[in-house]
Amino acid sequence: MRKHILITGMACTSMAMAANSPVTVKDDLTSVTVPSKPNRIIAAHPIALELLLALGTEPMGYVVAPQGTNLGNPIQNVPKYNDLLKTHPVYLGNPLNLEATAALKPDLIIAPNRNDADIERQVRRIAPTLMFNLALGDGWQRAIVPLGKVLGREKRAQEVLNSIKKRENLARTLLAPVAGKGKKVVIFGIIGNDLVAMGAEFTASKQLQRLGFEVQSPVTGTWKTVSAESMLTTKADRALLLTYNPQPEVEKSALSFLRRGGFKSIHTFSPDNVGRFTTGPLSDVQMLNHLVEILSKPGIQ
Repeated sequence: MRKHILITGMACTSMAMAANSPVTVKDDLTSVTVPSKPNRIIAAHPIALELLLALGTEPMGYVVAPQGTNLGNPIQNVPKYNDLLKTHPVYLGNPLNLEATAALKPDLIIAPNRNDADIERQVRRIAPTLMFNLALGDGWQRAIVPLGKVLGREKRAQEVLNSIKKRENLARTLLAPVAGKGKKVVIFGIIGNDLVAMGAEFTASKQLQRLGFEVQSPVTGTWKTVSAESMLTTKADRALLLTYNPQPEVEKSALSFLRRGGFKSIHTFSPDNVGRFTTGPLSDVQMLNHLVEILSKPGIQ
């Protein structure tokens, strides 16, 4: 079978435009006013870093770092994004260390919405903060235009969205013979030694729906450990198993469990090079390539 690969490049030719001062935008919680175009930006989530890189800028501080990186020191290696970064952002802990963040005197923070009012107040006291549920549903898509407006790169933000949409349309066309067969899909993952089912708000679930698949889930929420009882509620015959480099015996046990669950076709997918449970304007293009490749094949019977 011919291997289909989508174009991975993301052409954004617009020049950065000067932002008006001040700029007011809405995040997932409230309206946020940024007094002037920010230059000292904190990315408090990997998806926030992807958004900045897609818009042609870089943060001064970042929350995720390789093991052994000390708080307050520049990060010498940022997995997955290292080739895209020209600078070395300062490591600010994981989760975000508020004291180390305040010491950098940022003028903008991009943070996930943790649904914690106390944390929200503390972060917003440091600097204007945009908070979005970045890792759920269409979180980054909602965030990129307000962020682009604040950075004076609103046109570029729209170009990024249009580029992703074009690639999803291409993937939808390539996968139409598979999706058109009416087979329902359930997404599973292996976390540690546990087999979990992904819910409707999981990013890959949303992506598969946009590609024309009917995605089901035996659980509510983002993901939950799978029980034999919950498997009985699933009426799908196709499973997508995100393996994340488990121990061989764990993967073997998971595949056996899914076969007993009645799935006629199981697709194994190891997205470590895309990023564990992440999404974003860069990751989504890579994920599309892998989904087209994996789902175009018959799968494990």
